[in-house]
Amino acid sequence: APRRGAGKKPVASRAPITETFNGSYVPPSEAQPQGECGILHGPYTVPGPTYNQIVVSANDAVATNDIFVNLYFDDANDPDGPVFVLYTDVGFGEVVQYGPTGGLGVGDYYVEICPLASSINPVFIPPNEYTGTFTFDDSDVPATFNNARWKYFQANPPIDLTSADTREIGCWLDETGSTDCDFSLGNTAARAPWDWSHESNSPTNTTSGNGAITGEAWLSPLTPAEQYRPVSSTRNYNYGWTNAWYNTGCSPTNLVAGTGNDIDAAIVNMFVAHNRMHDWSYYLGFTEVNSNAQVQNFGITSTDRQNDPEIGNVQAGAVNGGHPTYLGRDNANQITLQDGVAPITNQYLWETIAGVIYVPCADGNYDMGIVGHEYGHMIQNRMTGGPSGDLGSSAGQGRRMGESWGDLTGMEIQNELGVVPTSTESPYAIGAFVLGSPDRGIRNYNMSTSPLNYSNMQYDPFGNASPHADGEIWSAINFDLRQAIYEAHLGDADPNLNTVQRQRECAEGMWQPSECAGNRRWVQIMHDGFLLQGASPSMLDARDAQLASDVMRFAADPDFGNHQDLMWSVYAKRGMGDNAISLSVTDLNPTPGFALPAGHSVANANVEFVAEAIDESNAVISGAQVFIGHFQARANPVALTGAGPVPIAPGSYEILVRADGYGHSRLELTLTEGQTGTVSIGLPTNFASISSGASASGDGSDHAQLIDDTEATTWDFVGQVGLDDKIVNVDLGAERTINRVQVSALPENGGNRFRALRQFAVDTCVVEILNDCTVYQEIFVSSPDAFNGQPIRPLSPDLIMQSFDIPETTTSKLRFRAIHNQCTGNPVFHSEGWAPAGVAPTTDCRIGVDLVTTGGPAQTQRDDELHAAEFQVFGSVANIAGANDIDGDGIADDVDNCVLTPNADQADADTDGVGDVCDNCLLVANADQCNTNAGTGAGQDQIGNICDADLNNDNIVNSFDLSILRQNFGQSGPSDSDLNCDNIVNSFDLSLLRQSFGQAPGPSGIAP
Repeated sequence: APRRGAGKKPVASRAPITETFNGSYVPPSEAQPQGECGILHGPYTVPGPTYNQIVVSANDAVATNDIFVNLYFDDANDPDGPVFVLYTDVGFGEVVQYGPTGGLGVGDYYVEICPLASSINPVFIPPNEYTGTFTFDDSDVPATFNNARWKYFQANPPIDLTSADTREIGCWLDETGSTDCDFSLGNTAARAPWDWSHESNSPTNTTSGNGAITGEAWLSPLTPAEQYRPVSSTRNYNYGWTNAWYNTGCSPTNLVAGTGNDIDAAIVNMFVAHNRMHDWSYYLGFTEVNSNAQVQNFGITSTDRQNDPEIGNVQAGAVNGGHPTYLGRDNANQITLQDGVAPITNQYLWETIAGVIYVPCADGNYDMGIVGHEYGHMIQNRMTGGPSGDLGSSAGQGRRMGESWGDLTGMEIQNELGVVPTSTESPYAIGAFVLGSPDRGIRNYNMSTSPLNYSNMQYDPFGNASPHADGEIWSAINFDLRQAIYEAHLGDADPNLNTVQRQRECAEGMWQPSECAGNRRWVQIMHDGFLLQGASPSMLDARDAQLASDVMRFAADPDFGNHQDLMWSVYAKRGMGDNAISLSVTDLNPTPGFALPAGHSVANANVEFVAEAIDESNAVISGAQVFIGHFQARANPVALTGAGPVPIAPGSYEILVRADGYGHSRLELTLTEGQTGTVSIGLPTNFASISSGASASGDGSDHAQLIDDTEATTWDFVGQVGLDDKIVNVDLGAERTINRVQVSALPENGGNRFRALRQFAVDTCVVEILNDCTVYQEIFVSSPDAFNGQPIRPLSPDLIMQSFDIPETTTSKLRFRAIHNQCTGNPVFHSEGWAPAGVAPTTDCRIGVDLVTTGGPAQTQRDDELHAAEFQVFGSVANIAGANDIDGDGIADDVDNCVLTPNADQADADTDGVGDVCDNCLLVANADQCNTNAGTGAGQDQIGNICDADLNNDNIVNSFDLSILRQNFGQSGPSDSDLNCDNIVNSFDLSLLRQSFGQAPGPSGIAP
């Protein structure tokens, strides 16, 4: 039964159209099992006879605390005081809609908020406070059911941040010909409209429903806060959008409760996005049984696994999460929790932080890629971990894949629905809108063009302790899988398989995966893999789960397709082949393997890498590291030179070869099916290497680490940067002729990206009698953007080793001059225009701002250090040989015993090194393959001399032929000439091509 609070009528009296209220209650306890309601809020005086309905919304500060609403009416003609009118409980956030027949009457209404004690919600989390709104409405009382409609951005606002309102209106039911609906959203996965309460069997009239509860959270960056939500008695959730956060320049004065910062539009946008994610993933297997997030599970599971809709915190921490903590900026997160406990996600406003991140004033709640990424965390955790919702290790490969799965989820739903690109941005970039980064989004690489592979774990010195960068490895692999499976089904019989319409229909669950394009089959494999893999999977465990998923799908439905060979080819080329090894989920130094498994339809190449020093008379270099990909620091090589053959899937690769004394060399390698033998690499000497006798000194510290042939260490300078050059003197130890330098700006682990090298110069000097190198000559100045870090921030791919041609010079000493770091050398990082109305005092990286972090205060000034990893000097360039296979038989030309004729078996019966298919004397060894009369004309054949019994083809065997090199059928003739001028005519000359006056018997040097 409803209960009245202890409080009586407040003395204040107003007659508003809309009023807000707030208060607190006493939670249930052993002493008070039902708890205690808050005070009566009111009076809310009926404004006049035209107002015929009331809408009340109330939200607990902690969204998982369950409350209910009592409504009271104090009739002006009744002296007994307020009487109970209505009680409602529709879930965690409450909405009351009251429109009595005959009108609201004359008098005052009151509202009471109370805690609801139940076994489902036995524990209330402080502070046990609530906020709400009370609205008098003079519109018609709605019918029992109105067609709900939501106005929202399908992907994101304009990518150029202009204020054109490109939102569309989605209606639950199809209204053919309606100008108020752009498309319908109704589907069976949701069971009912998104704003429907199954408890009350009525609409909530707000952004609350069975799959999601979404509200504003300005006062808490990390936990559910006030959860204000807009209310619509007509279920028309169409609110104004003015691009307020951008147009006000990140101004906090724009944060006016209930109306500011386009809050209503933002809440609706996230509410729709979460429901979209719920329905899309439901058809991929994220159902009640597999621990999805719903208020009601409709009897499919036990009741302790329901009452857990996705709690969405919009613009979380907008008021108190900016400078100096920034806990409410530039982020998004998902707190999954176990099945039956409502998961929580926070979406934030984005704002530049000097020396940390440079982004426009944008609202993450409108970026579907970001929202989809966070929802993807819940999908992967609950489908993998089951009701416990635990993917496993937060530090290992599982966590890294978690970030990737989030990206893949956010990418795929948008592509299937056909809502990206919205302009010039890549449809595969995550966060392109909020970051103003249309190609890469928030990552180092666009997943569709990434060079990363399994050997690159911990490649990013800024993120080696973070899962995001390593997660890009899994994204690159899965995007390749997506595209390969997509292309495999382009020739399927169904002509509509790959149409935009079929893609959208498949996303909305209208077709089976086997009736959809290849990308839908891939994402189904990915979700099936969640169910098949154990908790705490490594990337190799997840690989095996995806392979098993494909097998099971094909067995159940042959039309799905068997993709085993195709998938293994993708895994192998990305380092997750059959010979890859991971010791555990926490192994961040796994062994890459690029081999296809036995039984694959394609044979591996099996080659040995060998290296020679091209500047040192081709001296053999043993133990040089051969990497596949772009990175060397913290990466694992696929091979060492001279260490024997390694199996590698055929294909084209970018390789990087590193050796002490020889620096880095980047090369292209193509391997063919079944290829064996050696791949020969010629490496130039790095004259500036410690291992080549060079030395370094000068400004800063760790000079030797600038010339140690590895990007894993750095030269460091601490002090003012940008006013004068910082110099490292490099003594080559001898006079050298040089024409090229290589430089790397990649920091060491944990180094700051804004302090990495951006621009440099090179000076030279030759020590002579009158010049002891106190004066140097400048021979090269790099461009100002040699290492071109740009907003959002300098990234690892922009800082790794580059080669620079310089004028050919003979010198014994050089100076490496560091001119600028990323902060001092790029004016875009000095601009104060990033957040012109923000609270922070500056966005200039040279000045920086004070931060309050969990580890204590920090300062973001970035003009006080400079770091560079490598300075390498060369007089030649690397080359690669042995990778060609002219006849295409899988045997490299440099080891093929018959280069122009395919002979994969390399059969050689006489063991003379010439394959049988091209040996001109098959059973007698003749490595020189001599054939004096080779050809196809008269008197010519294809038989080697050593086997040719009639060398001149005149039907007289060599042993009796007086002229074995020339046809002479009669063996004499009066007109015979004397070819060798020994006065014996050719027809009787026993040694036709050599003077032999004594005419020793037998042919001259030709075996019979």
